[in-house]
Amino acid sequence: MATGVNDYGATKAEQVLTDSNTPKAESSADETTVKMCLDLFEQARQARASVDADWPKRWDFYTGKQWDAKRPAYRAKPVLNIIRETIQAMLPLLTDNRPGFNVIPAEPSDYEFATIMSDLEESWWDKADMDHTLIEWIMDSMVFDAGILKVVWDPTAEDNAGDVAVSVVNPSDLYVPFGARDFTKDCSYVVQRCVKTVGELRAQFPDKAHLIKCDSEDQSNSNIQNNMSTDTILVSPVDKKGPSELARNSQPDQRKTSTVYEFWLDDETTEQQEITNEDGTKETQTKKTYPNGRLITIQINGKVLLQDTQNPYKHKRKPFVRLVDKILPRQFWGEGECKVLMDQQRIINKVMGNVIDYTTLMANPTWLTENGNGVDPEKLTNAYAQIIQVQAGKLNTIKRDVPPAMQSGMLDLLQFMLNQGQRISGVTEMSQGRSQQGVTAAAAIQSLQEAAQTRIRLMERNMGVSLGQLGYQVMSLMMQFYTEPRVARITNKENTWPKYFEFFVEDNGDGTVKYNKRDYNYDEPTKRYTPGDWQTGETKGVMDIKVLAGTSLPFAKTQRANVAFRLYDSKAIDVEELLDALDWPNKEKLMERLRQSGVIPNPEAEQPPQGGQPGQPLPAGPGNAGQLPPPGAGVTQGA
Repeated sequence: MATGVNDYGATKAEQVLTDSNTPKAESSADETTVKMCLDLFEQARQARASVDADWPKRWDFYTGKQWDAKRPAYRAKPVLNIIRETIQAMLPLLTDNRPGFNVIPAEPSDYEFATIMSDLEESWWDKADMDHTLIEWIMDSMVFDAGILKVVWDPTAEDNAGDVAVSVVNPSDLYVPFGARDFTKDCSYVVQRCVKTVGELRAQFPDKAHLIKCDSEDQSNSNIQNNMSTDTILVSPVDKKGPSELARNSQPDQRKTSTVYEFWLDDETTEQQEITNEDGTKETQTKKTYPNGRLITIQINGKVLLQDTQNPYKHKRKPFVRLVDKILPRQFWGEGECKVLMDQQRIINKVMGNVIDYTTLMANPTWLTENGNGVDPEKLTNAYAQIIQVQAGKLNTIKRDVPPAMQSGMLDLLQFMLNQGQRISGVTEMSQGRSQQGVTAAAAIQSLQEAAQTRIRLMERNMGVSLGQLGYQVMSLMMQFYTEPRVARITNKENTWPKYFEFFVEDNGDGTVKYNKRDYNYDEPTKRYTPGDWQTGETKGVMDIKVLAGTSLPFAKTQRANVAFRLYDSKAIDVEELLDALDWPNKEKLMERLRQSGVIPNPEAEQPPQGGQPGQPLPAGPGNAGQLPPPGAGVTQGA
């Protein structure tokens, strides 16, 4: 997981970026570009220096490594980990329901295309295993100061057909400039540190393959070997050669790693372009050299400029999405649960350690002996029912030194700090589903549960905004790269046969996109899918993303179910709406059984005519109480 890496903050590898003894770039233009990037990186590193100082300690606190190594071995080291308890209590509440992406068209004519994109994103979520990625992302935002996702196009996915790839970025690998508030707000550039294998880099940049070396091979960069573990050699179980033989091989090991830095910039560089008008005249226009933004990749050892190109994505955004647990005004990095609970955690551990040490001392008090009483002090093991022999007449020369009673307020202090931790985090017993003493009314319990989820709802709203940014980038990449037909699968909630459709887009070159779709129809008798006819349309691709994540909290489910039952009892909704509100499994099968048994009317069966004379209200009865006849029935022309 992304948070499992321990090299948080500035590492020794970063020192190489400012080392004047490293080799220069291949050309003066490359050298200028590298120098510019090094200056930007140094600014971003200083901007984060005041934030990431305690990141390694936060991860240790979450995993339970909370005591100083200098504490004596005979002292108790208990850990009552409220940080882990808080985070693990909030994660299920935030991920209980899968967030749904509702694509909203900017123009009414794009309604059908918006429906297609919603189905595509739902299918992609399953294939990309986003449920696991979402958990890692949220955990980073709670343990550290932000969770970072990277959204890119992977051309090797889906058997080289390509697909959208989302990964969790270690927060220690990301740098943003002073004053940045989000990737889409006041953020002129983003720097990401990446550790890749030499073989991967040489395949990605074949024209610079002769310059790419692993970190351990560069003599001027030998001081980073301890951090990156680049000398580790992986050996296959069926390989006849041992690690030592492979290390002596003259062929460079493609599996060794090398550190590179990616710079995603908003570049304002312009150039003059000569264009020919329709009448044959020529004119010069000033255009941006990188209208979508700029991407620069630099290898640390040797300061090799691997690439300097335009941002490959038409959405013109940096391919990152930020999630913060608690927003700090005008700050990029937020505030996680771990940071605000660390002080309370230290006090709780110290109080618990003192209580345990005192209890141990009370159970086995210190022995007091005198010289010459015939007792060997090394034999005083504090074992229970121990027999000690002393010389005759000297029994009073050995005794226990019983300490005074423990202070009465020690346990009260411990309970106070536990309660204070709950107030700070917002995760109380009520939010975890435990009943409150003295409250028995259902409405009162529901109100308390809703109030207890206040801070969790705030975190969910932050997550909704970030998921909207994620959905926008995923949709944009689909519209840009889904140029070959591909089949998407939508699994129905009713556990019936899934729905399949085929889809691809074509760029018209004038700012519009032509989309093509055909559904696969399922034949129940033959149990086979048959493709339908292709349907085409055009769209500008201007869409909004609305995340339907507000129903994931448990109290919201219960409240929605109670309201649905009351509406059903008052005949404001029917059975189908009630089952939808309850998210009932196998709803369609249940509805079919109810129709066959006559509990609810079957719309396909012939209904006997109802009502009296034209112009008269329909007779009262189930489903038509107070209804009027259709407009115009029984009305005389010209009346």
